[in-house]
Amino acid sequence: MTPRLRPAGQISFWAGLTPLERRLLLRRGLSRTVYRGDVILSGQQPNFTILRSNCWVRLQMGSSSASRVVLDIAGPGDLLSALHTVNPVSPIWLGKTETAGVVLRRGRILEVPRAEIREVIHKLPTLREHIIHRLSVQSHITARMHAVSRHSVEPRLAFLLVSLLYRYGEQRRDRSGAALAVPLSQPDLAGWIGAGPASVARVLQQWRSDGLVRTGHTTVTIVDVKRMIALAAMGGDAGEVPSWGSHSLNELLLP
Repeated sequence: MTPRLRPAGQISFWAGLTPLERRLLLRRGLSRTVYRGDVILSGQQPNFTILRSNCWVRLQMGSSSASRVVLDIAGPGDLLSALHTVNPVSPIWLGKTETAGVVLRRGRILEVPRAEIREVIHKLPTLREHIIHRLSVQSHITARMHAVSRHSVEPRLAFLLVSLLYRYGEQRRDRSGAALAVPLSQPDLAGWIGAGPASVARVLQQWRSDGLVRTGHTTVTIVDVKRMIALAAMGGDAGEVPSWGSHSLNELLLP
């Protein structure tokens, strides 16, 4: 039987909340439309922000495509917290540099002021636990990305794609692979794994020639998931590839 990958947004922070938690956050927050290129997180004390709808945001340090360091991508319904700017997503080895959230696609976001979110969390301890879980998983992913930085570009890139596949993988309707819903450019991938864009381009070209992936303007489809997982595990245990808690390994191993 062909495994089914759940579309991005169905496994998000927002989707996991109870109706009561959603109502409280909507009551305390402000919903607004954001557009591609907008910066929604910057400075040392940004609002506590929850993403909704079809909005994608890139967390980064630095502004130019050549110098930026990508810290994370937040997808539809994901949590984008003020904590991301200081801990755990900005790890100590990157130094104290201001981060920003750059909108990749038009959508709507819900912004809840820090004082308001503290009050809501006090009333709903389960919401606090949900937030802590999301941030702890992100901390694990960030730490693992740092741990594999000593390896060559190929396993680092494979590790990143598999990590994103756990979070945002969608099985293609023609069953020809697992597509990443994340809108990523080659400079984004390079900035995320700490490699040069030319090195990332060479690896992707080789993978395309080998039939491992297909790429579009900002899309990547992993044709052979099992082989990609094996590449990601080079120099380490395959079980260390982080999961967002969205898919099991068997769900990703397409026949």
